[in-house]
Amino acid sequence: MTRLGRPGLLWSPLVFLATAVVFLPALRGEFLNWDDSVNVVANPYYRGLGWPQIKWMLTATLMGHYIPLTWLSFGINYTLGGMNPWGYHLGNLILHATNATLAPNLLEENHHLARPVFLRTVRTGRDAKGMPEAATSNAVSGSSISAPAPRMPAVTCSGSRFATRFAIDV
Repeated sequence: MTRLGRPGLLWSPLVFLATAVVFLPALRGEFLNWDDSVNVVANPYYRGLGWPQIKWMLTATLMGHYIPLTWLSFGINYTLGGMNPWGYHLGNLILHATNATLAPNLLEENHHLARPVFLRTVRTGRDAKGMPEAATSNAVSGSSISAPAPRMPAVTCSGSRFATRFAIDV
């Protein structure tokens, strides 16, 4: 909960709408020549929601990727709108708007899970188990060179907190 009490009641619909408006131009787009030609246009195996399609979705590694949820969303898109790119782009627009709506609320509710470890590491130079940062990074990487551990969790934790506050307090 934030200072506003229940931020979802006020901010969530506004964030959803703002994100949807930003992605609206994508609805006019076609399939792209990146991987759509292989994954969507020339691939008949995901088209539909029958058992043969579901089985393929759960076992396929087309282009080296195991992406069953993506295949399921493509199967739903195909079932609802065929090979019209507009439907695929609308599905992505809804996913992006929903993520933009949920992420600040989830981060606000769960930031405390990462913050104590982060603060302890910054204040003491030791990780959550009390190991010095250099020892932890060497054990993980298998390196004998003594070097400080990467600071990515610090950026992630502080950045998430900032993004959460910014999204709710503005």
